[in-house]
Amino acid sequence: MMHGLYKAGAQQLDSEGKLPIHIIFERDFRYPLSGAGLVELRDLAQCLIDICPNDLSVYDYDCKLPLHFACMNRVSLDAISLVLSRYSGAIHTDDSQGFLPLSYACAVGCSTGHILLLVEMGRFTTLCETHNGEMSLQLAHSSTSATTPSVEKKGS
Repeated sequence: MMHGLYKAGAQQLDSEGKLPIHIIFERDFRYPLSGAGLVELRDLAQCLIDICPNDLSVYDYDCKLPLHFACMNRVSLDAISLVLSRYSGAIHTDDSQGFLPLSYACAVGCSTGHILLLVEMGRFTTLCETHNGEMSLQLAHSSTSATTPSVEKKGS
């Protein structure tokens, strides 16, 4: 009975079509959990994935997967590795703007470790273009210039 309640809660969409697994990747910090102190992002993600493993392949209304959010918000390498270990196909999925998870990671200036993991897992995603005609690694080069594409969430 209790597992069913958790699963129902884990599959509730917000007004932007996001599931809890999308939402937790909007920031990389510890989450307060009643009676347990602070919980690391990776541990919370692991719990949500255990309850609803297919949620890693669910798009929000902008066609973003949880991996897109994890990359665009520079969450821990550990959390991104967890997502990729459970749904590696996310690495090749573009959103409504043509951005791959690697595109976001490059555009927001993720660490070299993040980029290398995504390149290794995606292999050919470095050759894909966004709808604006930019390549993922070009976004990494432009992440310090004024011409960086906007990857901010709506309403930011």
